Amino acid sequence: MRLAAGRPPVGAARGPSPVVRARVPQALKDRVLALATLEGRDESDIVREAVASYVALRQAS
Repeated sequence: MRLAAGRPPVGAARGPSPVVRARVPQALKDRVLALATLEGRDESDIVREAVASYVALRQAS
């Protein structure tokens, strides 16, 4: 039996990883890409980290 290859789940939980989509200005996308390239990470990693930080900050208020 072969399993289909796919993206691994993110985070501690197993199972599908939900997708969040948002439109951003091109200048912000360019900045995210530049940071990801500089740090050797995926753009998705940068966005996940940014959203998690934003939510944690807002919930702490």
